[in-house]
Amino acid sequence: MATEIKCPGCGHKFPMEEAVSEQYKKDLREQMLAFNRKKEEEFQKKLDDVYRQSQQQQIAYEKKMAEEKKALEKKNQEEKARIEWIQSQPWSAAVKESAIKRQAVPGMTVGEVKRVVGEPQRVSRIKGPQHSSEEHWFYPDGSLLIFRNGALNRIETTKKAER
Repeated sequence: MATEIKCPGCGHKFPMEEAVSEQYKKDLREQMLAFNRKKEEEFQKKLDDVYRQSQQQQIAYEKKMAEEKKALEKKNQEEKARIEWIQSQPWSAAVKESAIKRQAVPGMTVGEVKRVVGEPQRVSRIKGPQHSSEEHWFYPDGSLLIFRNGALNRIETTKKAER
């Protein structure tokens, strides 16, 4: 048997289940709205975090690209200066052509070879007979430059350098 409730204002009678049901629906609706707000706030926070990370990555990428561009410009300036220096030397056209291709030529000094080919990966100094000194310069491509008394004496290449 259903219990009836009487409205004190209008005197209307209705089953108690309806009154409880309406309150239950109202509570559920409020809980659902609160849940949706919470989820929307969480989603917005995650979206903001992703956006912030994206901005940080973009800034880092732009910084890296600017650094690489600056390094490339510096390298290009150095190469231009190296070629201008080679062109200003009193060498024959063949020697200048080799130097531009970063190929050392016997007779070059230690300083000239450094400007033409670059710094060696490793240097070995050897004292030879009759007080002559010999330096062996090793390069990553496998080439070996041998200096006697400060001048390039000969160039040896390995199979790795000839490829």
